[in-house]
Amino acid sequence: MLALSSLAVLADQSQAWQSSAFSLSDETSAVEIVQPAQRVPVRAAAWQESDDPSRLQVPAAPQVDQSANPSARPLTVPSNAATQPDDFYRSSWCNLGEPVRLVDRPDIGLRIGGWQQVGFHSRNDGLFNNLEDRAAFHQTWGFVEKEFVTQRGWEVTMRGDIVYGLDAQQFQAFGNEPFGAATGWDNDLDNGIYGWALPQAYADVKFDNLKLRTGRFLSPFGFETGAAVENFFYSRTFAFTRTQPHSLTGAIADYSVDDTTSVFLGGTNGWDTSFDRVDMAGLAGFSRQINGRSFFNFGSSFGEFGQRGNGYYQSALYAVQATDKLQLALQSDWLSADLSDDYGFIGYAIYRINPCLALGSRYEYWETDPAAGTRQSANSLTGGLNFRPHANIVVRPEARYDWNTAATARDAVNVGLDFVVTF
Repeated sequence: MLALSSLAVLADQSQAWQSSAFSLSDETSAVEIVQPAQRVPVRAAAWQESDDPSRLQVPAAPQVDQSANPSARPLTVPSNAATQPDDFYRSSWCNLGEPVRLVDRPDIGLRIGGWQQVGFHSRNDGLFNNLEDRAAFHQTWGFVEKEFVTQRGWEVTMRGDIVYGLDAQQFQAFGNEPFGAATGWDNDLDNGIYGWALPQAYADVKFDNLKLRTGRFLSPFGFETGAAVENFFYSRTFAFTRTQPHSLTGAIADYSVDDTTSVFLGGTNGWDTSFDRVDMAGLAGFSRQINGRSFFNFGSSFGEFGQRGNGYYQSALYAVQATDKLQLALQSDWLSADLSDDYGFIGYAIYRINPCLALGSRYEYWETDPAAGTRQSANSLTGGLNFRPHANIVVRPEARYDWNTAATARDAVNVGLDFVVTF
């Protein structure tokens, strides 16, 4: 409750998705805020706000493109069976009923919720799952979000997130120089192997086909994201853990050109930092719906990344709903920076049997050429399933095999199991 109380204070004061550095203009006074934002039904070919798992609009079939939806987080896709919309739970004999939510008040534009993730894995993979043969409290995650509209028709969303657990240190502002400098924001909020993080504090302003986000927010790149509920697999990829930024602080504008194409452009204070940096990294990319069942996303970052030095990064993702139940995705990542040069390729196949059960497989090849050290590579093959005994609970058993020199648990099978409970 202390975490949620802190979130409520953050929401009242500035409620931003990652920094709350946004404020309404002088021309838009508090008197002009007249009503909570209305929830517009997501059209059949889009999904909405992947950053909040309770609102993921992931249709049972076919899987659809979100690229042209201005409210979507750039470059992300609905990649898992951990969270589905309410009607999906009732769409077959596997009737899970209504998910329970802490606070969900569309009439006043207020939502408070989160999730708890607990897991066990047999080996240390050197990534997120680094407690060998032990149970781990990965994420106790909470958020507060407030929506409203102004008389000018602007839709404003303010949000703050807080997380405690083993994963929290991955979302702290650790990217400052020197490496891992414990300065500012949340980077020194550690409790042994556990810690606290404030991964998001931001504001969104939407008008017409343009959405502007300012603050601190989760990284928009790739098929995988920081929130446990948005990933099919319990374990993490090398690309997400070691190559991509986990959080960004700055501003990003997402513009829907038409029903099939959106572009985004922005700038951040490096990578995995907070508000105390002055170096600038740019963001640019686009999303393109190829047809009703597939889409392509491309994103890049360039400039000063912080402790990684100067560099360039790009991520490309193609996803297709091959059948009503089978989704395939291919992703590539390339990073060239002072700290290291990385390259990675990931392939996914996810088969949703029914709302209660889905099967998945993932293959990854990743290599790194560090500035200090020798080139290393890693292969990883993962198979698992998502089982949902309740609308708020998903169980994710998996078996993973890593080989080559960059893998800590190389040449061995790593068995894992986690439970995610949303609220």
